[in-house]
Parts: sequence; structure tokens; C-alpha cells
Amino acid sequence: MKSPKWLNLSIMIILAGNPAIHITDETGTLQIFADPLFEKVLYNLVDNTIRHGETATRVNISVITDKNDIRIIWKDNGVGVPAE
Repeated sequence: MKSPKWLNLSIMIILAGNPAIHITDETGTLQIFADPLFEKVLYNLVDNTIRHGETATRVNISVITDKNDIRIIWKDNGVGVPAE
């Protein structure tokens, strides 16, 4: 584990990308204070979309900010999670 630092979210999204999925990045110039391994989280999300989304071809990443909270929203056009 490394010390947290300021990371540009868009750059991490580019680094985690995969040619099998088109990613639309709506995070702008947002920087987050996080462990540098956060990039691995994004890589795993891309991998999960490819493996489990079955028909997934697109991902849209956006953010919602509210005071000191930031939510990173990951949406893909895959099959979704079964209700059960």
C-alpha cells in the first residue's frame, strides 16, 4: 500500500481502458486523493464489464459531487445483474 496522492481520474480511466469497450468519460478534470492502486479498481471494473456484461460494448463514467462527497458512477450497456 502506498501513501495516497492526488490522481487525475480521466488519466486513470484511459490507462485502465480496453479496446473491447468504448468508454465515455464525463469526469472532466476531477482529481481524487486516493491510493495509487485505485487505478487497479478501474481496471477491474473494465474487466468485470467485459467478462460479465456479456453483450457490453460501452461504459459511461460520470461523477456526482455533493459538498465533500464524490460518487463515481459506472454504467455499462451489458446484461445487468440478475434480480435474484
